[in-house]
Amino acid sequence: MTPLLLSRKALLCIVFSWMVVGTVAAQQRTLGTRMFVPSPQVLGMGGAAAAYPTPRTALFYNPAHLAKLNVSRAPVTMLGGSISISNNFSEQINFYNDHLQPAIDAGIENLEESEEQLLYDEVFRLGGAPTVFSGEILLPSFVLSRESHGYGGGLFAHSEWTYNVEDAGAGVPGIDFTALFDLMAVASVGTDFSAMGFQDLSVGLTAKYAQRYLTLKTKSVDAFDPDESFYILGASAVTADFGLLYEASFIPTPGKLYFGVVWSDFALKNFDYQFNAYWVKNEEVKDNDAIAAEAATAQQRYPIRSTMRVGVAYVLAGLGGPFKETAIALDYVQSEDPLVEQPLLGHLSLGLQTTMGKVFSVRAGLNQGYTTVGVGFNFSFVRFDYAFYGSEQGRLPGQAASWHHRFEISIGSF
Repeated sequence: MTPLLLSRKALLCIVFSWMVVGTVAAQQRTLGTRMFVPSPQVLGMGGAAAAYPTPRTALFYNPAHLAKLNVSRAPVTMLGGSISISNNFSEQINFYNDHLQPAIDAGIENLEESEEQLLYDEVFRLGGAPTVFSGEILLPSFVLSRESHGYGGGLFAHSEWTYNVEDAGAGVPGIDFTALFDLMAVASVGTDFSAMGFQDLSVGLTAKYAQRYLTLKTKSVDAFDPDESFYILGASAVTADFGLLYEASFIPTPGKLYFGVVWSDFALKNFDYQFNAYWVKNEEVKDNDAIAAEAATAQQRYPIRSTMRVGVAYVLAGLGGPFKETAIALDYVQSEDPLVEQPLLGHLSLGLQTTMGKVFSVRAGLNQGYTTVGVGFNFSFVRFDYAFYGSEQGRLPGQAASWHHRFEISIGSF
């Protein structure tokens, strides 16, 4: 082995070690703390994406993938949409319409003590796991890879509604509701270091701008007023993602071994929530104190927080027969400023994808210890994906799981 190769490997080890050591253990954060559009492919694979370069991971998971895409033509999405629904969504809607809303309208203080306790018990039971409904509109977007360079960009709209219940004290349930809408513009570039003699190392950068509208309510059930006003807060933010991808070509294997590191959503301009409009206006006079309190809560809960992702992936071009490509990937994910610390299992994402023929993909994985599965159909001009996955919402794995179905369909040139 030549001294030049040894020095290159030493440099790569230093870069990756520095990126890993510079992180701290943290709980994964989701709603409102990232400028992000999730991919059903990645969700079906347990969330592992840092080191597996595909057109579905280049814009939001690792921009360094742009320099390593194995595509015969530039994938372009003209229009698409996706929705994600938690398992308990319909049950929560029915309970709210049939029981909780009528009780609030009539005045909870007017209920008999036994009726009030039954209502509270049911609120706690149903609200133990968060209820989530989210969706995206995929506006025009593309990824392009040519030789050692790649480019990508697009427009995206993301909306998410969450509802969960906590103990507000004295056995009274507290309702925690948030709804947000993000309109995002994304631009990415990736290149390898072939001009410097490091062809196996790629680097990428993504810039993202988002305009956000958010409404939230955090109150005990007995404090909700039938004439409650809801405010829409507005804010904008600018963030960037920085990614590295290294192909370990010096290791003789039948497939390709990749290592990836991504620092996502480091804020160049963070959200500063201000009153924008009324969603529901029931008060005669603008309640500046209530608006200021909700803006302060939004600022505390939903600023942009960066995420570090370190991963490894092994990709086989074919296993024979109908199997065209098989990949296994493992990520370790850490988030800035966690609410609580979590054990190792809470940070791991493990996934497998195999493509059969030219159109059908099967996926499986583990996310924070929860099983994930998914399928994909990729035709020339239509793409459909489905993922079923669980995520941890409590302090420890297994404490408060939230299970979701995600469907996505898009039209373009794939």
